Amino acid sequence: MALTLDAGGFETQVVDGNLAVLPGTFESFRFEAAVAPAGYGGSTRIFLRSNTLGQYGYDFVIGGCNLDRLCFALYKLTPSYTKEIAKPADKEGWTHGSWTTVRVDLVGNRIAVFFDGELIAEYEDTDNPIASGSLVLQGRFDDVKLTGLGASL
Repeated sequence: MALTLDAGGFETQVVDGNLAVLPGTFESFRFEAAVAPAGYGGSTRIFLRSNTLGQYGYDFVIGGCNLDRLCFALYKLTPSYTKEIAKPADKEGWTHGSWTTVRVDLVGNRIAVFFDGELIAEYEDTDNPIASGSLVLQGRFDDVKLTGLGASL
């Protein structure tokens, strides 16, 4: 899968051919971008508070369930397990390859995910939350914005 990214002035590092890493250690922030999710069987992924290879942290996945429906999932990845922590409802009426917007607010141990302006998932991690890490992107992204946030959502 080729990576397309306009990081709005951010320096990125491409790792392993299809992962873009926004270097640094991110704690509380808002990530916003236009995304063009992969079609049936493919996925676009946002690794939050991750290592540079997307092997641990929080993983928000947007995938094409079929040609007119998107599926979502939010996972917690650790060295010893992967756990699905939120499964928002599928979105009907999506056109394969079309651009949409995604926003993720991550403050302390709370995550809020928005898709086209609608809140689709909230999660509070009370089981050894991941405090900081890199931001790693996989898929097609444009107009990426990253904003530091305060202590509460």
